[in-house]
Amino acid sequence: MSGGNKMTKSLSNSRKMILSATGILAVGLAAYGLGRVYPPLGPSAGTVAPSQRYVSSQIGENDVTLGDTSVPQLMQSDAFELMVHDANFRALARDPGFAALARSPSAMTAMAANAEAFKALAANPSAFQTMAHAAQAMSAGAANTNAMTAGAMTALAMNAGAFKALAAQPQAFAALARSPQAFAGLARNADAFQVMARNPSAFQQFARDPSAFQAAARNPSAFPAMAANPQAFKALAADAAAMQALSHDASAFQVLAANAQAFKTLAANPAAFQAAMAPAAIGAMAANAQAFKALAANPAAMAASANAAQAMASQAMTASMRAQSFNAQAIQMAQAYPQAFGAMAANPQAFSALAMQPQALATFARNAEAFKSLAMQPSFRALVSNASFAAAVQSKDFANAMKTD
Repeated sequence: MSGGNKMTKSLSNSRKMILSATGILAVGLAAYGLGRVYPPLGPSAGTVAPSQRYVSSQIGENDVTLGDTSVPQLMQSDAFELMVHDANFRALARDPGFAALARSPSAMTAMAANAEAFKALAANPSAFQTMAHAAQAMSAGAANTNAMTAGAMTALAMNAGAFKALAAQPQAFAALARSPQAFAGLARNADAFQVMARNPSAFQQFARDPSAFQAAARNPSAFPAMAANPQAFKALAADAAAMQALSHDASAFQVLAANAQAFKTLAANPAAFQAAMAPAAIGAMAANAQAFKALAANPAAMAASANAAQAMASQAMTASMRAQSFNAQAIQMAQAYPQAFGAMAANPQAFSALAMQPQALATFARNAEAFKSLAMQPSFRALVSNASFAAAVQSKDFANAMKTD
C-alpha cells in the first residue's frame, strides 16, 4: 500500500474516533439532562442503607438559623448514629411531648436515671409542680446556710449504701471529691473504671495527654492495661460526656495513681466496688462538689454521716422545709419521693420549667421504662446533653431520621 493511501486511511480512522467520542459525549449529556428533568423512580429512591450514617435532606428555612451548622453536625455524630437505630429512642422521639422534654435536657436526663422515682410523679402534673417549686425554694434557702446543703444531704439519703462503702476507704473518697466530674464519668462506665482502679499507675501517663486516653480506649487491644476488657473501654470512649470531663480535669489520672492502694483495695472486691462507685452517688458528689469536699476533709464525719445518712437527710430536710414555712403537702411529698426531690433540688431551674409542660410529663409517664433503658446508654446521655439537641428535635430532618429502620 502506498504512503498516500496509508495517510488517507489513518485520517479516516481518526475522524471515526472523533465522531465516536463526540457521539458518546452527546449521549452522556442527554442522559444527564433527562436525569435532571425526570429523576429515577422506584423503591430505592431516597433511601439510606442501615449501615450508612444518616444523610439529611436539604435544611429548610425553619429548621435552623441561617449559617448555623450545629444541628447538621449533631446529626452526623456517633451518638446520633447509634440512637437513630434504637427502637425505643425512635418511638419516644415521635411522641408529641418529646420536644418539650428536650427543652429541659438536664431534667430529662435526671428523670431517666431515676425513672422509678419519677414515674408516678410525672403522671400527676400538680404534684410535680408542687415538688419542683419546693425544691427550688429549698435549694435557694440552702445556698445561704452551711456547706452541707440540702442537695448533699438528700444525696447521702438516696445513696446510703454507696457512701457507707466509700467511708471504709476515706482516701478514695477524698480523691473522688477532688475531681468529682471526671470520676462521675468513669463511674458510669464501671467495668472500665474497675480495670483502671486495679492498675492505676498504668493510666498515670494520660494526665499529660487526655486525648491519648480516648485514642487508646478506641483501640484497647493495643494498650495492655485495657486489653483485659476491650469492650468496656470502647464503651467509655463512646461516652462523650465522660471524655469531655476527663479532658477538662486530666488530673484525675494523677489522683487515681496517688491513691493507688485505696482504689486497689476497693477494686479487689467487685461487690464493694460496684456499691461504692454507684453512678448516682458519684454524680451527686459532682452536683454538690463543695459540700462533699468539706465532708471528705473529715473522715470521721463522713463515716458518721454515711452510717446515718437516711435519718440525717430526712430530719435536716424536714426541719429546713418547716423553717421555711413549707406546707404539709410539700413536706409529705418530699419525704415520699426523696430521690426525685434530690434530683430537683440539684437542678431547680430546669425542673421548674418542665413543671409547666404537662404534655412533656405525660410523655415521660407513658414511657418511663423506655427512658430507664436509654439512661444506661452513653450515646443517649451524650446526645441529650448536646447544646443543639433541643433545636435538632424540632427540625424536619430529625423527624425524617426517626422514621429510619
